[in-house]
Amino acid sequence: RRVLRHAGRRVLCGAFAVRKAGADLPSGEPSTRLFIDVRPTNELLMTFMGDLDDMALPSQFLSLVLTSGEVLLTSGEDLKSSFYLCRLPRPWAAYFCFERELPGEALGSTVLRVRIGATVLPMGFSNATACLQTWHRGLGLNRTSSGTAAVADHPGLPPSEELRRGKVHPWSRRRRPRSLWHMFLDDFTELAAVSARHAELYRGRPGCSQALIRNLYEARGVPRSTGKAILMEPVAERLGYTLDGLEHWVGVSRQRGLELAGFGVELLCEEWLPLLPLQIFAGKAGHALQANRSLWSYLHVFYRAADGTRGGPRRFLSDAARRGAWLAHAHSGVGHVHECGDQRPCHSLRRKRKGAWSQREHCVDSARLSHDSGHGGGR
Repeated sequence: RRVLRHAGRRVLCGAFAVRKAGADLPSGEPSTRLFIDVRPTNELLMTFMGDLDDMALPSQFLSLVLTSGEVLLTSGEDLKSSFYLCRLPRPWAAYFCFERELPGEALGSTVLRVRIGATVLPMGFSNATACLQTWHRGLGLNRTSSGTAAVADHPGLPPSEELRRGKVHPWSRRRRPRSLWHMFLDDFTELAAVSARHAELYRGRPGCSQALIRNLYEARGVPRSTGKAILMEPVAERLGYTLDGLEHWVGVSRQRGLELAGFGVELLCEEWLPLLPLQIFAGKAGHALQANRSLWSYLHVFYRAADGTRGGPRRFLSDAARRGAWLAHAHSGVGHVHECGDQRPCHSLRRKRKGAWSQREHCVDSARLSHDSGHGGGR
């Protein structure tokens, strides 16, 4: 096939690999994750959302309600090399053609020099996450889609128990155990509320929805990471957050919190900084605050400094921006279990309290925040 051209220029992609920590091959050779630089292609193609619009975020863990005497058990699966499981139609290879030429004889071609094109979903593709989310969710529901037929004699996941944005919460108190499931790109998670007296009977076994998705993976030949599987555990990490089903709290995982703290110590001590580290910190901080989104108001000055649509490659980080970032991180895990106003005693899975609130600072919704204030908090 010919290389794609646009405005008289060839559309070519680059590639690079990043070593996976602690995942070397038995031979000692490094195991790497391949990234394909498809920025030229991204500029030519339209974007679509697929099932991303309805994908549940970590903040929705806070909507889980446990009755007295219940604990939360978490199950999970993680796919192997998930992006490269999705094969693209062969004509798409012209859009993901690599810049480096190879000897034709190396590929059994009579042409002197050739270029190869990707026929799987590139991780750098702007629509990659939408494609992966739509494919994985469709696999779980065992629905027929373009180019994919449903697996006969294998029931799909129950749609009524899916946790999604814009949908009524799937839990019902009429049956035990109460369970729900959701997909987040290559991660599958099942949450089940069970009686504390019977929790040990479930622990270490696959959840009901987990057993269904495993059957579908096997039927379609989809590899999963067995070492990362979680089987009805009371304390588990999902999507960078720790869910403690015994103490009834949820908060950013220790590893993510330490990464943010270490990065912040180096970053926030400087006044002039390159734009990229600021944007990376903003992304990490935004993820850490998913469970307490009102704390984003602390970062409104910092976000202006990290805005890539205006300013130069280096940015001045004001005292107000640094102070807001420190406050946001200090309170990023605030929260605790409380009783909710129901006819029966119950507990809402809340945010973990890391420290006492300051008597001088608290957060308000960012939409109500005055841009003239010197920090992200309000009185």
